[in-house]
Amino acid sequence: VSTKTKKKSPLTSTKDVDAIITITCGDVAENHIGNQQIGHLVAKGQGFKLQDLQKASRKFKNMGYKVEIFDLNKGLDGVEINGKQVTAEPAHIMVIRNGVEALIGSGKIKDFYNQLVVLDWDKKFWDARRKKVLNKHARHNLCFSKKSQDPDYKSGKGRIVAYDQVPHFQEMMSQLPNFFGKKAKTLQAEGNKYFNKKKTGIGYHGDTERRKVIAWRLGERGLR
Repeated sequence: VSTKTKKKSPLTSTKDVDAIITITCGDVAENHIGNQQIGHLVAKGQGFKLQDLQKASRKFKNMGYKVEIFDLNKGLDGVEINGKQVTAEPAHIMVIRNGVEALIGSGKIKDFYNQLVVLDWDKKFWDARRKKVLNKHARHNLCFSKKSQDPDYKSGKGRIVAYDQVPHFQEMMSQLPNFFGKKAKTLQAEGNKYFNKKKTGIGYHGDTERRKVIAWRLGERGLR
């Protein structure tokens, strides 16, 4: 019988079984603003363009999934500043209903959620402004990549879980390029876990740390 102490597994928490989880994949991921960033920011213009979304849309639609592409600039119609119409660079977002199912297969969403919710999520972060480690109250975070990393909060480094430690996550990442092309290869991922719907959340913001975004949400509504 081995007497060696086993290394603590990231699959340790059994709390927050009603949490809502959002996973954001991109060229860069971080567990908190001002902390370690993993991945490399692609050059401007190298993110997903309308043509990329339209190509992916056809694949999802051919499988029977509902897909919507929204032109965000339409929200500026009639918006004027000093009497002039406000204009912006082209910007679109695509929504695939039950899109996770298309990538990992029917009936696996609940298992995927269960694989994620029991992970040991970061509940602390390095506050770069105050220069100290603080507790996370608005949400818990976790990064995902090819290699795992134990947290070192004083150095601004959160926990990273390897994709292959979460079977359905590995499936998702391997399938993304089949739908979104080569731009979806070697993406990093970060997760937000909202463990109390009344007390947790995130305000309106724009992410400047990445130019590629593929995201999905798992939780109560998706498990009904």
